[in-house]
Amino acid sequence: MLSNSQITMLRRWLGISRTRLFTAVITPCFIGVAVAFDDGFFSLVHFVALVLGVILAEMATLFLADWVEYKGIDVSKGRMTPSPHLEGSPMLSPKVLPLKYTIYAAATVSIAALIVLTYFILERGWLILILLGVAAVVGALYAAPPFRYAFFSTALLPPVVAFGTYFAISGILGWQAGLSALPLLFLSAAVIYTYRVLYEPREQTRFEAKRNYLRLLYLLCYLTLLGLAFSGIATLWTLLGLMSSPLPFIINGITKEEKPSYLPATSLGVLAHFITGIVIASGYLVSAVL
Repeated sequence: MLSNSQITMLRRWLGISRTRLFTAVITPCFIGVAVAFDDGFFSLVHFVALVLGVILAEMATLFLADWVEYKGIDVSKGRMTPSPHLEGSPMLSPKVLPLKYTIYAAATVSIAALIVLTYFILERGWLILILLGVAAVVGALYAAPPFRYAFFSTALLPPVVAFGTYFAISGILGWQAGLSALPLLFLSAAVIYTYRVLYEPREQTRFEAKRNYLRLLYLLCYLTLLGLAFSGIATLWTLLGLMSSPLPFIINGITKEEKPSYLPATSLGVLAHFITGIVIASGYLVSAVL
């Protein structure tokens, strides 16, 4: 059983990772950049612009989500049970930015993100818009799911972001970057599954059975990592990503004990996503240096 101090620490980590570190988009972005660096492509200007662009895009999404929650808008039109409140929402304290103004904050950062996007269109061409369109569709399926479990679409973002960042840096279609981010696809799915499905109040009778699906998602992550490394698709140094493998065992124990709360397992899942992605990216940097 977790202590109150441990729960507080996990709650803070989840909030910081979402709205200060932006791990959901920054982590796969770093993988794409690291693969490009390993292939001999790097530009500090492109790197800074790229990181700024993905952060602005994520900020726009978070501000918009805060405004939708403030207005009480049911974007799924009753098709899904509302997702539980995640730490880090609202993105800024209402004392700093009243919730009624978050729509203007979303518009402001969206304009800034559009400027960065225009820069990359001028640099790399209109394919950037196609990649943005894919990301927009994924986001729309999450925000307003047209069918049950459509919100799992955001699990597709890591390969899309990694592929897109590689192209933005190099100007070349680098499938290796997208494939190297596949382990994060399963980790993203595991995080989403934890707080959107595993603790679904209406399905508590199937809780133990659903834990098996969560275990499977984590297993697929590390099996994919092994497959990529030993097949030669990714550098063997990416096996350092196995450093995060003890976390799913901790999560498994937590889900057995902490049935009333999605927070601990979700927070540790985000930590596994962050560590795995950063270490995979670091593996490519080590490969480039050696």
